[in-house]
Amino acid sequence: MNLGTKNIRGAGFRKRIWDVYSGYHCSIVGTCLRRDELRKISRKKVFDLTAEVSDFELHTKVVGLAAENTARAKALHTLFDAKYQSAVIRYSRVKTDEAIETLWRLDVARGAIAGAFWAIMTHLAPSADQVHRIYGEIHMLGHDFLGDHQRNLQQIQDLREKNGLFQDILVSERQHFLRQRTEIEERVSNYILMQKNYALLEKENVRLVREKTMVQTSVLENNSLEMINKLKSQIAYLRQCNAIHCADIDKTNESLRSAESDISDLEEINSRLGLEKEEQRRELISLEAALILKNSASECGTCELQESGRCPGPDLCGKKILYVGGLHKMVPHYQQLVESHGGQFMHHDGGVEVARNLLPKMLGSADIVFCPVDCVSHDACTCVKKMCKHYQKPFVMMRSSGLSTLARELECLVH
Repeated sequence: MNLGTKNIRGAGFRKRIWDVYSGYHCSIVGTCLRRDELRKISRKKVFDLTAEVSDFELHTKVVGLAAENTARAKALHTLFDAKYQSAVIRYSRVKTDEAIETLWRLDVARGAIAGAFWAIMTHLAPSADQVHRIYGEIHMLGHDFLGDHQRNLQQIQDLREKNGLFQDILVSERQHFLRQRTEIEERVSNYILMQKNYALLEKENVRLVREKTMVQTSVLENNSLEMINKLKSQIAYLRQCNAIHCADIDKTNESLRSAESDISDLEEINSRLGLEKEEQRRELISLEAALILKNSASECGTCELQESGRCPGPDLCGKKILYVGGLHKMVPHYQQLVESHGGQFMHHDGGVEVARNLLPKMLGSADIVFCPVDCVSHDACTCVKKMCKHYQKPFVMMRSSGLSTLARELECLVH
């Protein structure tokens, strides 16, 4: 099969789409145009397509018109050039298979496959073997995507359900907080009312004291025994009233202290809930980012086993990751996260159930060591630091044993 170019006009520097081997047109259209874009161009007059057909039939029609040197094929070529202008410009600056291969690997690693594929297919420099091999990679990516698509959809749905559950819990806690705040506001309102009443009583007490002074002065002037007895009775009554008022003041102060304590407790609860919500949000973002990174990265790029077909996985390329400490119930999740990044997972609980004398041996075989400082013994943490320094192993001391912290560190590591 001749995969070389057709009769290309000498004045140009790139192939036109009808100059490309027709066997590649299906992959070019399928890779460079989404379904909604196919529907959009079908409504343009220049393409003269019927939109009332299935997506597959529409795809087939566009593939067919790409092989002919017509106005419709020229419009399709112009559409692709405008959409992937930056990629076309970048690839036009290189002239050898090695340089094109370098750019292709960089674009695959960052997920910019469509533009790179179009630029290479219409480039004059690459050899027929290189073009056919890159076409084969695109073809196999389509098979890989179909196998992973349903599994990734289920994982995303599980994350959304988990997020919905967290939202329901947060709404319930917020409603409880609002009810308690309303109760406290009512207490404070009652306290303010009591303070106003106390102020009125104070004024009344001042008035009575003034009258008492006036009466005492009158008694001294009139020297009346009857008046003295009356004054004593009034004094006793005033003292009783004053005692009652003092008791009311003490109760009011006690209620105020209780209300202030309740407000402090509720503010602490609200702050804790806010921190928990933020931690859960970061965990969801990290896990979704890990899934997206897994879907978008088709090859490791730097793995020595890449061309042999024995590459163990993306990103970490089979590195042995030792996790020391952490929560026992989270170990399967740690393992799943590490393996989803292409690493081999090992775990030592720091000496709780697994013997301490196994830790140096595991440290010696590990490539990278992770250790959460919030969930590991001080002795195990010290041992990890000393052994990693002795073996010159990279190690990461994480502030938390949460899954989101490990996800963020792995993302930093693979980038």
